[in-house]
Amino acid sequence: MAFVVTGSLSLLWVVLFALTYRAPRAVLSAQAQAEAARPAVSLKVLLSMKEAWGCILARALIDPVTYFLVFWMPKYLQETRGYSLAGLGKVGWIPYAGLAIGNLAGGGIPRLLTGRGWTVNRARKTNMLVTSFAMPVCCLMLTQVQSPLAAVGWLVAMMYCHAA
Repeated sequence: MAFVVTGSLSLLWVVLFALTYRAPRAVLSAQAQAEAARPAVSLKVLLSMKEAWGCILARALIDPVTYFLVFWMPKYLQETRGYSLAGLGKVGWIPYAGLAIGNLAGGGIPRLLTGRGWTVNRARKTNMLVTSFAMPVCCLMLTQVQSPLAAVGWLVAMMYCHAA
């Protein structure tokens, strides 16, 4: 029933949004002008850009880690840390909250740093460098703690660093 109720509420929200939302005219006219002025970019041109390959490579390296963490974490908590299904229900959401906060911080921290005079490039790369070096420390600490709750804490840190 949890899936039925939440899915039904989501569907209701989509229908209500589609029926009631209207973009402001200024936004519509600005979008139309921008689209008319911008020529289409071919796939060949995109694939010749180093920036595109940077995004492709980043996704190719990050996505497998994301899916591993997302699908492995509940099994790890149950089999290695001894959480029952009920216990997993109580704490299993917490590392995902860390992931969500990391997603926000991954954009928020560089924005804060650029507001303090850092270049965008330096702010983003510093954030990535710090969290990338923190990630293996979190993984190591996860293997060293005895407490199941401390393990959840290190999973939160891992998920945060990965997302940020």
